[in-house]
Amino acid sequence: MARSTTLPAPTDDTSDIYSHVSSLLDKTEVGKRPVRLLGISLSQLVNTEVGNQLPLLLEERRPKKKRELNAALDSISEKFGDKGVLPGTLLTK
Repeated sequence: MARSTTLPAPTDDTSDIYSHVSSLLDKTEVGKRPVRLLGISLSQLVNTEVGNQLPLLLEERRPKKKRELNAALDSISEKFGDKGVLPGTLLTK
C-alpha cells in the first residue's frame, strides 16, 4: 500500500524530509505486522545552481541558523562521505 505527500515548498533540509516520511509511516502498519518492502523516493528535484525564485516577502522562510547548519552538514558529507554525520537514531553500538 503506497503513501505519498507533496511538500508545500522546495527543501534541501533532510530533517524536514525525515519528518514528512515519518508522518507517512504513521499512516501504515509498519511495526504492527511484517513488511516486505519499504522504499522512499524523491521527485521534482530542482538544480540549486540555477537559482530559486525569490520569496514574496523579504524575510527567508527558513531561519539563518538552520541554513548554516545544513551547509555545514553538506560540507562534512562532501569531505568525509555519507557516514561523516548521522542522526543519533542511526548510530549502532
